[in-house]
Amino acid sequence: MPITTPPIRAMSNVIVMYGPNGASVDITGACNSAQMNATVNEIETTTLASTGKETTPGQAEWKIECSGPWSKALDDVLGVDVVTPPETKRDASIQFGQVGNRVLYTWDQQAFVSNYTVDPSNPSEAITWSGTLVLSGAPTRTAP
Repeated sequence: MPITTPPIRAMSNVIVMYGPNGASVDITGACNSAQMNATVNEIETTTLASTGKETTPGQAEWKIECSGPWSKALDDVLGVDVVTPPETKRDASIQFGQVGNRVLYTWDQQAFVSNYTVDPSNPSEAITWSGTLVLSGAPTRTAP
């Protein structure tokens, strides 16, 4: 059975949250790009009896990569955690979709900031930022 649904535009239909347990901050307004990556490692299981390469799924590696216009408000959330990494990992979530067609991925106290970059390299353009929320363990997936 084919999956047929109308496309869902990204604008106003993606929400990215990050921050201390129970006090996450909505950083969506500082993002013009947000991408969730789930990479499942491949474990090779080929033996001398195999007729070709064999693999089985291993552990998933989860990341949320974001970028957009930089601001002090954003830096107060992400930059602080890069300068002094927190002893307790942060909460993170990303939501995709519209009402009735929505999925939310949540990591409770399983996130930290990596690859945080502030880029003022083009004097005629806005200062931009990019960063990766590195996530431990599998998310809770809900369809509110």
